[in-house]
Amino acid sequence: MQRLDGWLAEERETFADRTDKLARGVPENVGPYRATTAALGEKVAAGLLAIEADSDGARRRFDAASNLHAGAADAGTNVVAERYFALRAATLAGAKQAVPGLARQLLRAVEHATLPDLDERGALDINYYRALAAGAGGDAETVAEATDRLAAETTRLTRQGFFETTGREERRLYGGRVAFLEGVLDGDPAAVGRGIEGVLAHHDGGVAGTATDLPCREATFLATVATAAGLDAALPESDALMTPLVDATALPDGLSPTQSLSGRPASDG
Repeated sequence: MQRLDGWLAEERETFADRTDKLARGVPENVGPYRATTAALGEKVAAGLLAIEADSDGARRRFDAASNLHAGAADAGTNVVAERYFALRAATLAGAKQAVPGLARQLLRAVEHATLPDLDERGALDINYYRALAAGAGGDAETVAEATDRLAAETTRLTRQGFFETTGREERRLYGGRVAFLEGVLDGDPAAVGRGIEGVLAHHDGGVAGTATDLPCREATFLATVATAAGLDAALPESDALMTPLVDATALPDGLSPTQSLSGRPASDG
């Protein structure tokens, strides 16, 4: 982590400067500026944990990032993705009161998305986001329907060789997301753990540079969901998971340690 020390100091300063400009209304194209600033804040939060073990500082940055992502969505910037990032960051910040409203906003954004306008990745992500948003509200039927669609589309694209052109890690990512959601639905900690391992494989094998030395925000988010659902018995042991932030209190009552989304309806396909 030695080479990340200087990186963290510089990025933390940049994040503070950018949030100050936003507070003063300096940027003209405020939506994209909020989105990129939010992403920077999340990386700073992950760095604070990995390098300084500063969970309080990380929570504050994740909370700020969640608000920035929500603001970017309000401004019309990548609305569905930014709603998801806002929900994820709020969960990592432990902002329990904010999570239900953010989940509802994500679900509304998903329902208004136009599927014919999405590419293959976008169509996969839409169903993933729909399942997560519905899960935060305890809607097992919608989670199951979205998971079945995600699984079917992932299988179809795999057979067509789509992931052969995008990298093995991306196939592990989408397969891991399916395994995770199916594990939550079936109350299966082993499947949940395998799903998170797939997400970590994408994280570890993806973008080169400092980002690969930071904890994986998506995997930690999913580990938090699993913990809240009482399905954390088989979480992978990895430095890429931000264990200080795996806090079941970060989720609303829709997914509690005593209420998983078991009893999924049968698939039509």
